[in-house]
Amino acid sequence: MSDKRSHSLSIASTDSQSDGGISVVRFNPFDDMLFTILYMFHKKGRFPQEFWIFNLLINTLNFIGIAFRFCSWPISGKPHQLVADFLAYADFSISWSSDSFMLVMNIILIFAVLGELIMTIISTIISKQESKVINAFVHITNLYVNLMCSVFYYPVMNGLIGNFMCVGVKAEGTDPRLINPFNCQKPVHIAMMIVGAVFFLIHFVFTAVIRLFLFTHDMKKGDFWTCQNGFFAFTQQVLCSILIIVCILNRKQPITSAIVGLLIFILLMCYAMFLQPFFNQHGNASQASACSIAAICFLMGLFSEVAGSDMKGFVIALLWIFFVIAVIGAGVGVYFLTYKLSKQRWAMQDNDQIPILPTKKEQLFFSQSNQQPSTPSMNQLNNYGMMNQHNSNAVFEASNSQYLLGSNSNRQIPSVQQQAQIKNNPIPPNFLIELQQGVPGTQAVPARARSTSVVQHNVIQSSLYDQEGKNDAILNPPKKLKKFINLSQLQYALRFLTVKSLRKRKECLTFVEELLKIGNKRFGSQSEMHMLSALYYASFTINKQKEGESLRQTRQCIPNIIERWLVYALLHDIERHNSQQNGTGANALSVAFRIQLQKGQHFHELARAYLQQSYLMLSKDNIDYDKVMLFLDRTIEYESDGAEIFDKLVAQHSGSIQVLRSYGALLRDIYRDDETALMMFNEANAIEEELAAGGGDQDQDKHSRVSKQSGRSKHGSQQGQHKQSHRETVNSKNQVQSIKSGMDHKGKKKRKGRGTSLMSMQMQREKENLIPMFLPIIIGSMLIQTIALIIDFVLANATYSDSVVTVDTINKCTELAVICFDGLLYSKFFSTYHDVEDPSNNYSLEGVTSFPSLESTKQILLENSGLIKERVFEAYTRTKNKDEFASWEDNNYIREIHTNYEIDNITQEKIMTDMWAIPTNGIDLFSCLSNMLKDFSSEWFDQSQVESLNYLGYVRSNLQVVSLEALKRVCGKYSDNSEAASIQAIIIAVLLTAVTMISPLILNIVQFVHTLTKLKKERQEVFLRFCMTDKEEMILLKKRLDDAMHDEEDDENDLLMQHDLGTEQVSTMHTETEHEEEQQAEEQQAEEQQDQVNVAGDVEQGQEEQEQEGEQDGKEEKEETDEQRRAAEQADEAELQNELQEEEERRNELKTKIVKVTSFIPNIFYFRVFLGFSIILTFPLAFTAVAVISAVSSTSYNHLIFLSGYRTTLLGQAAVIMLNIAVPFSIKPYNIGIICEYSTNNVWNDVSHMSDDPKVQQQLLAGVLTFLAQLNQLVLLGSDSPYSPLTGDSFVDGHNCKRSIIPGSQNQIIQYNSTKCFQNREGDCDIEDRLYGQKGEFKGLEALTGLLSTSCTLISNNQNPETEILPQTPEVQLVVTLMRFDLQGGLEMYRDAVVEQHNQTSLLYSTLLILFFVIGLLAVLSGYILCIVPTKTILFSVARGSSKMKDLDPSIDAALRTGMGQASWKDDYSCDCPRFDREHQAILLYLAVVCGSIDHTMNVRDKLEEFRSNYTLSEETIFAIEEAEHTFMIKHRSQEATARAQAIEEQGGEVDEEDKTKQRIKTMENVIRILVQATFLGFADEDSLMVRYQVPAGHRRQHFSQHAVLIRKLLTQILSIIAILRGKGHKIVHKTGDKSAKGADESPIKGQVPAQYAQSLMKLYAGWLMDHVAKSDRELQTILAGKAPQSELEKEVVMGNLAEKVTKHHSAKLSIPHSYTRFLDSDNASIQDKNLFSRVQKALRLEIALEDLHHQ
Repeated sequence: MSDKRSHSLSIASTDSQSDGGISVVRFNPFDDMLFTILYMFHKKGRFPQEFWIFNLLINTLNFIGIAFRFCSWPISGKPHQLVADFLAYADFSISWSSDSFMLVMNIILIFAVLGELIMTIISTIISKQESKVINAFVHITNLYVNLMCSVFYYPVMNGLIGNFMCVGVKAEGTDPRLINPFNCQKPVHIAMMIVGAVFFLIHFVFTAVIRLFLFTHDMKKGDFWTCQNGFFAFTQQVLCSILIIVCILNRKQPITSAIVGLLIFILLMCYAMFLQPFFNQHGNASQASACSIAAICFLMGLFSEVAGSDMKGFVIALLWIFFVIAVIGAGVGVYFLTYKLSKQRWAMQDNDQIPILPTKKEQLFFSQSNQQPSTPSMNQLNNYGMMNQHNSNAVFEASNSQYLLGSNSNRQIPSVQQQAQIKNNPIPPNFLIELQQGVPGTQAVPARARSTSVVQHNVIQSSLYDQEGKNDAILNPPKKLKKFINLSQLQYALRFLTVKSLRKRKECLTFVEELLKIGNKRFGSQSEMHMLSALYYASFTINKQKEGESLRQTRQCIPNIIERWLVYALLHDIERHNSQQNGTGANALSVAFRIQLQKGQHFHELARAYLQQSYLMLSKDNIDYDKVMLFLDRTIEYESDGAEIFDKLVAQHSGSIQVLRSYGALLRDIYRDDETALMMFNEANAIEEELAAGGGDQDQDKHSRVSKQSGRSKHGSQQGQHKQSHRETVNSKNQVQSIKSGMDHKGKKKRKGRGTSLMSMQMQREKENLIPMFLPIIIGSMLIQTIALIIDFVLANATYSDSVVTVDTINKCTELAVICFDGLLYSKFFSTYHDVEDPSNNYSLEGVTSFPSLESTKQILLENSGLIKERVFEAYTRTKNKDEFASWEDNNYIREIHTNYEIDNITQEKIMTDMWAIPTNGIDLFSCLSNMLKDFSSEWFDQSQVESLNYLGYVRSNLQVVSLEALKRVCGKYSDNSEAASIQAIIIAVLLTAVTMISPLILNIVQFVHTLTKLKKERQEVFLRFCMTDKEEMILLKKRLDDAMHDEEDDENDLLMQHDLGTEQVSTMHTETEHEEEQQAEEQQAEEQQDQVNVAGDVEQGQEEQEQEGEQDGKEEKEETDEQRRAAEQADEAELQNELQEEEERRNELKTKIVKVTSFIPNIFYFRVFLGFSIILTFPLAFTAVAVISAVSSTSYNHLIFLSGYRTTLLGQAAVIMLNIAVPFSIKPYNIGIICEYSTNNVWNDVSHMSDDPKVQQQLLAGVLTFLAQLNQLVLLGSDSPYSPLTGDSFVDGHNCKRSIIPGSQNQIIQYNSTKCFQNREGDCDIEDRLYGQKGEFKGLEALTGLLSTSCTLISNNQNPETEILPQTPEVQLVVTLMRFDLQGGLEMYRDAVVEQHNQTSLLYSTLLILFFVIGLLAVLSGYILCIVPTKTILFSVARGSSKMKDLDPSIDAALRTGMGQASWKDDYSCDCPRFDREHQAILLYLAVVCGSIDHTMNVRDKLEEFRSNYTLSEETIFAIEEAEHTFMIKHRSQEATARAQAIEEQGGEVDEEDKTKQRIKTMENVIRILVQATFLGFADEDSLMVRYQVPAGHRRQHFSQHAVLIRKLLTQILSIIAILRGKGHKIVHKTGDKSAKGADESPIKGQVPAQYAQSLMKLYAGWLMDHVAKSDRELQTILAGKAPQSELEKEVVMGNLAEKVTKHHSAKLSIPHSYTRFLDSDNASIQDKNLFSRVQKALRLEIALEDLHHQ
């Protein structure tokens, strides 16, 4: 119990010393922003230890999965698959199994990463607000972020970077590690790889920040992984991330990956084992053990890779035995080794005595008793044993060489003399010896013995081993610690506190503090040392002062960013701790509190400064309304910020004197809410008095003089001085809550919709209704545009996918055409070999080197047969549309040609007897061609047979025209459908984008325009009313603020002086009264006393003058005539009309100027709207444009690819025709006129190519060459080129062809660059002299095409019958070799280059499509969320500014401000007693007359009317009031008073100024006398009721004391006013900015009283209302309700006949309250008090009513 009490005292003393505690620590903006986000997670607390154990297990499993996946383990088959699948599911690498899975996982994880960022930002913003929903959301965010950054970090990484499988190793071999599961040619993978890498980097950085900063640092209650920084977690993340990337990119060399993994985990294991980053030994051991297991797994993989895949069975067995033993041995061994190393570095073990410090020669002594820590008992002294030490080894002289320590030990302590006889034997400490001297049975130690040796050891009995009669415990002897070479050794030494039994021993904690002192001396310049001290004090003690001091020293030693974060977190933890303690006053001061208070005060100063400038500018003739509007907006902005801060501070520190005064000053200065401000000032004074009266530390609130706002107590100090020291203490928080409720209640009456909270319920509803359906429209627009983007993306992606399929299909069809003509060429070779063998043919192949061999011809025919079927199958299976299927399956348009050969029975020659065409479909056509080519290559095929001739005739008649035209039709159908789908997608995308983008834009713009119009109209109306205020009012308002500032400066000086001199505290009412008198006497000093003496000396002379003047005035008074009254009324009415007309003209002129003011709409609003809609429109439109361009581009290559292959077929046709000329058909065709009806070929559409006439063949060859030249230009330059002529082929000319020759492209290189070979078939380039007559390099396809064209031209133009064209002809052989080798190979390469160009373009647009889709999606979301949504807050701030500007409008509170203000009657002051209420109201009305007479600017006209209508007044009273009204209240007097004043002036003519002055003095003294009489009468009536009905003495004494104090204050002020009135008062001090300026002090003017005295009276009576009437009088009524009859409480005391004529022989009657007479008769009344009453009595000609004295 004593321990707890001492701790609580420590807390109190620590918190109360705010000056010596924590100084304000500031952070740079980056740190502040980052630490604010981190502290949101920190204050929610760290998850339980079980969570982090689970995290360690999952991470270890992921590390094992890396080693197993990328290294070859000696396991195969189903077990390998099961283990691989389990590990793949654990780390999300299962997503690498397919394209679709990877894509889905990428999208999910991208949104998951975005989610953690968005949730973190939202939680940081809303975490300051306290509600169950917000706390739940923040808790969910904390859980989600911790899961993403710890448990799921490596799985998320695997999911995001899986597409990196496309980088590095390509698919090769059968090793599953080397096989790439993705189709990396798809642009989507490239795009997702880029996007995934970006989001992985985001997640990596985010996780690095979380791991580096968010760790548990509570050394006592933290988990195993408590540490001082997050370097280990950060290092582990970086190294393991690098390992995963290396393993993915380096799959081809798993040995390297295994070595890298082994080194990384050995490094991490050594880090945890030797550097020991964690405070708890189990944390270091577990991390080291996990890393060792991962290292063993990589070592296992390394051994397996070195051993190879063909390991023997015994080798596999040995490896697995090694693995099991190594995993178990390394895991357990490393754990215990790390654990042992950790404990060896401790300063002490759990069974050790306190060690000897490195800088000490004796052991520290600690008390074992919790109850009496300073004085050990007799039994305890007997338990202390002396120890011997020889050299450095301790020798114990007890049984078994040990000392048994226990509560039952009765061993006698050896005498000091006996101890001294042993060599080097130490003696006990001095204080123990002194204690022993006073204990019977012990021997005193001589001083000489004590001085000759230094104590080295002391046996300590720990309370841990002294519980419930346990057996005696054995403690090891103390050891002497070595000096700490570095700070790490000290950190390791302190970690013995992880043992619970040790940290429970107080001597251990004290020992640790000694170690910290040593560390601070040795390593005091290192910030890490001070942070270690701070963490110790935060974890093991409750000494916040030392913790704060350590944090301050850490900040001074240039800490790193992690230490700065710890400083930030610990300081805010201290703040939260202090807030939870519900401290009051200065006890609640802390770092964050002072920072917030300074911010609030700074905002208040800024708001006041801008408001002053606004008043100043409006008081000028030339007004810059834009600037005035700007200043008012700034005023409202800073006021709102300050009020928000003060609201929070009041809620957290409800009894803080500084907060109450600062908040009250804000309300007073900005909103002129003097009443609420006065309540807060009085409450602050009450708290201050309670602290002083209760014996509290007067220095608790000394920080109040530091800030500029602290001096604001002066404005309420006088009202709070009447509180007595014996008043009941009220809870500060309840007091402040009552003030706040009072503020709310009064705010409703004073200004609609204003309270203490930042935003009232009405404001909240206005915010919701400011822009109707704002959020639903925004959310709807955002959803619509997001859905539109997704639809556009899906359409574009579908179009792109279809275009890719279409291009591939067209390419397959083109290849089919090329293969068919290649088969035709080789079938010609095949038939030529047979024709040469026929003796009837007169040509041979001798000398022909261009023809392939027969075996080679058959082999190629067989290959072409298979390729034809394969290409047909590939093209057909890619078909989707119905009309595309029809192009393959329709039997109505393809007509295949058949021939019939027979042997002439007469000549035995082979003749063609028939040729006909029958309908078929494309599949059957190409199937037949394929089968026939296959038959040609078979051994049984005999060309001499008739059936063989029919097969050859079928191939020759159908390949050149029928099949080619059929493929043209199929490719055209594919291309047309693709273009139609692309156009359809473009139309949908454009329309959808236009509708979804423009419609919400128009809707939002209309909504904003409507809102802006409404806000402008409202603001202009409010601003117009504000600017219509008279310039005099503005000057007065500015003067009010100036006076407040000067008062604060004076109060600061007063407070500083009071702090230096000190203040005397009292505890009783009478002592407090006496103290107030003495203090006031000191303040007034000799000058005021002299003024009062002068007044007393002039009293008799003034009385005689007043008597004479009163008699003359009585004679001169006359009634006003009716005509004069009517004239005055007419004049007033005419003047009023003129004023109204002038005001209307001014209003219209001002309105014209104000309409032009638009600066109140912040530019940031227009910027956000413009930026938001620009982002929302630009990026989605850019995405749509990319989608349109992509769709157009995807179909632009269709025709080019086909024409590239079509060009090859034309060249093949040219070669075949040349062979037909060189080797004519031996059989004349039956009918060459059969026409292919669907042919678009402009050269021929029949079977004339089978003619045996060479001239026909030459004509065909010439036509083919012409068509080929035109087609070649079209392929190279495109359709849009002016150099591309029409070919005459309707199919070719009817489709747009893209240009293929692009500078720098592969097509250009193939077409024009020099090369040695274009490979057609494998091994062609190895054949020397493959091209007939050509050697060396040639200039690309251009050269080869030119050679073929030249050769064909020579053949086609040959008209010389003597020139026979044979197979041996060079031109024929050249053309044949060109088509067999390089030309056909080059054409194939050219077409492949076109396809590759299309793929690259598609990849580019696909990547752009995905990127712009993601960017467009983010743009829509960010545009609405970050730009458009905040505009509502901006517009609401404008609306709130308009509402607050209404409160700032001087016309709103003109009556309150220029009237009685807080000194006016309100229902809140009612005592529920009609008698008291009527008296109080009458007193306040008399006060209004006096204040209105003193301050001419005050408007008390309503009070005078109320007085006349609600009270029965005597003629003398009415006369006195009207005389004061027409004399002093010039500006606000009634029409009757104005008319009366004019009549008096007309009748009296010119009056001497001296007579006017005398009249003013007389009138003023009359109303003052009435006020004093009314106040005394009211108090006397209350006193009489308390005496008559025997009110309890406690309440009566308190009530009497309050009356006496108030009367003394009132008389003091009255005497000062009379002195000023008669020109005898002290000098008037004008507070200016320059206090040294001359002329600042002026003598008073006779007959005039400064306006500040009216304010003083108002504050005096306002304090009486709030502190006495609302409390004490209400309590009195409650008491009297049970004692006095109801009629007595409802009786009305006459208060309207107090005015009497005062003459030389007649004085006014004054009822003296019983409370005041008792006070004057008591010993507590000083001579000054009695003289004060006497002087006022004489000055005002007051006579004490004798009946009242007799009654008393």
